[in-house]
Parts: sequence; structure tokens; C-alpha cells
Amino acid sequence: KIYVGQKIRVPASSQPVVKEGYTIGNTYTTQPKSGLNVRQSPSKSAKIVHSALPKGTKVKCIDVTRNGNNVWMQIDQGWACAKEGSNTHIK
Repeated sequence: KIYVGQKIRVPASSQPVVKEGYTIGNTYTTQPKSGLNVRQSPSKSAKIVHSALPKGTKVKCIDVTRNGNNVWMQIDQGWACAKEGSNTHIK
């Protein structure tokens, strides 16, 4: 039984969360041919909210989602297209 006010321990997950080949919480590097736009949501039609990140920029993966053929990574500044079809923009 659990009583009101009783403290319980919930073990933290020891397994990293991996989505579409990216580990949440890890740091990755941008690899675009030109700058990588950061958008408000994971869509090519979403508003650009941050100037294009140059190749070699380190970004921390907060979340990952797929939208059609594209894989989007949520970073501190917003959403960036990590994989566009067969092209990888974040490694």
C-alpha cells in the first residue's frame, strides 16, 4: 500500500531514448551544404525563428520527430531538419 504523504522512489531509466537514430540529450554537429534554418515547428513551411546555423555548429538534441521523408530535431533554438530524404544535415 501507498499512503498519502509517503515518499516513493521511482528508478530513473537507465536506457537512453533513441529516436530515428538520434539519442535524446546527446550533442550533434550540423553538416548542411549551406546554413541550416531553425524553425518554429518540425515543418519546411514553418516560420524560421533563428538565423541559419553554419556547418560545424554543435547542437543538443531535445527531441526528434518524423514529418514525411524528413527527420526533425528539436534543439535549444527550435526545430532543425536533421535528415531530408537521403541527405543528413545533423550528425
